[in-house]
Parts: sequence; C-alpha cells; structure tokens
Amino acid sequence: MDAIRFMQHVPRKRADANLNLQDAAMGTRLLEKRRQTFEVQEALEQRKTEFVKKEAQFRGREDTLKRRDIELQDSLIRFSKFLQDNDAKRVRALKKAADERKIREEKEREIAETQKKLEEVKTQTEKTKKDLTCFLRYEEYLNDVVDASEDFHEVSEIMSRHATLLATNKDLQQQQQRVTDLAEETRVQQEAELRPKRAKVQELEETVLVLTQELEQVTKERQALDAAQEKARAEALEALTEHGQVCMTIDNLYERVCSVSTIKHAPNTGLLAKLQVVCNFITDVGLLEGSVADAQDGKPQTARSHAKAPPSVRSRMSVSSVKSHQ
Repeated sequence: MDAIRFMQHVPRKRADANLNLQDAAMGTRLLEKRRQTFEVQEALEQRKTEFVKKEAQFRGREDTLKRRDIELQDSLIRFSKFLQDNDAKRVRALKKAADERKIREEKEREIAETQKKLEEVKTQTEKTKKDLTCFLRYEEYLNDVVDASEDFHEVSEIMSRHATLLATNKDLQQQQQRVTDLAEETRVQQEAELRPKRAKVQELEETVLVLTQELEQVTKERQALDAAQEKARAEALEALTEHGQVCMTIDNLYERVCSVSTIKHAPNTGLLAKLQVVCNFITDVGLLEGSVADAQDGKPQTARSHAKAPPSVRSRMSVSSVKSHQ
C-alpha cells in the first residue's frame, strides 16, 4: 500500500520517461524496473524512517500528553480536594459562626435575665427596706405594749400569741370552708331532689294554666249565653208586658163599650170577641159622627144608608134624629 501511494506521488515527468522506456530493450527495461524498484524501496525506507520518527514523535507526544493528563488529573484531584477542604472549612466556619451567634444570643438573654433579676432584687431590696422601716415602728409599738401591759413580758410572747391566733383563725377558716362545702353539697342534693318536683309543679302549673284558659273560655261562653238569655227574657218580658197592656186596654175599652152601649154582651167573652165588639163600636161611633155632621150640614139621610147601618148605629141615629126634630 505504501509503494502504491509512493507511485501515485511520483512526478508526471518520471511517468513520461517510463512511457519512453517501453520501447527500449528488455534489459534496459529490467534495469529500469530494478532502478524503479530501488527508488521505490529507497522511498519506502525513507518513508519508514520518517514514519518511525513520526511514530517516535507521536509516542513522545502521547507520553507527554499522558504525563500532562496525569498531571492534570492530579491537579484536578488536588483542586477538588482543595474545594472540598474549602467547602468543609466554609461549613465549619458557618457552623462556628452560627454557634457563636447562638452563644452570643444566649449570653445576651442571660445578661437580660440577670439585669431583670438585678432590677427585681433592687426592687425587693427597696421593698424590704420599706418593710423594715415599717416593722421597726411595729417593734417600737410592741415594746411600748410590753412596757404598758401586765399580761406580756416580752415581745416574743405577743408574737406567739399572734401566731396562735393566726393558727386558730386558719382552723376556723378551714372549718368554715368545710361547712360551706357541706352546705353546697347539701344544696346540690336538695336541688337534685327538688328538680323532679319542680318539673312536676311546672307541669301542674301548665295544666292549671290550660284549665284556666278553658275555664275563661267557658266563662265567656256562659256570659254570652247569660246575656242572650237575659236579652231573650227581657224581650219576652217586654212582649208579655205589651200583651198585658193590650189585654188591659181591650178589657177597659170593652167595659166602656158595654157601659155606654145599649146592646148586651156576654160577660165572659174571649179577648178576640171583645176586640171585635170594640172595633164594631168604634166603627158605629164613626158612622154616627158622620151622620150627625151630615144632618148639621142639611143633607138628609137616605133610607139606603139608614138601612145599611148596624143596629146600634140605627138606634142611635133614630134617637139623634128624634132629638133633632124635637
């Protein structure tokens, strides 16, 4: 392959010379072939030498690249380790800073609490001083009491008496609390016992309320019925009174008619018959008054009108006419 490549790179003049040598003799051609072979071999050797040199150069460069690659990898490893160390240092530094910040905040809180406690201690000290001043006055007062009293000889006796009274007061308060608790428990029990009774009482009250409402309704209805009955009784009494008055009026009129009439009527006549008699009498009187008025005006009575008049009227008319002629 190298020989073919070499032949391909031979100059065109040499190819033209080879064409000219084709016409030469076989020996010349053989020599030419040998020479060409030698040249090709020489060129091949030269190429091999160059290839070996280049291969050596390439190997040197490869070794250099490998060495540089190894150095680069070592540098990369050292740099990565350096970065890791820096990260670890940064993390440690951040953690240390956070720890120091927490410690500082804790110390600041401790300082604030200590200052607060100091202020409280100062306040308590001031209060204690005030209490001491007040207690000194009490001590002077107790000393004066001991000097003036015959029951106490020392201040400790007064304090002991005060402690006894405090203990007694505490016992009394505890006893009062127990009594109060017992009373509360009793009240709760009574409340539990009275709750059903109260519910029963409430139920009875509701029943009484319902019955009261029903009683009021019945009372209203009874009052309405009484009012209606009273009204009916009053109307009946009024009607009865009117009926009595009418009956008395009819009896009176009948008696008067009987007293002035020439016609005899039965004494035990019924009310309607009496009323009929009174009506007939009033009609007769009206006719008589008309006849008298006509006679006074000069109008003679006709036999027909005289014949149509009732008997009582005819008798009265005859009497009136006789009296007028006389």
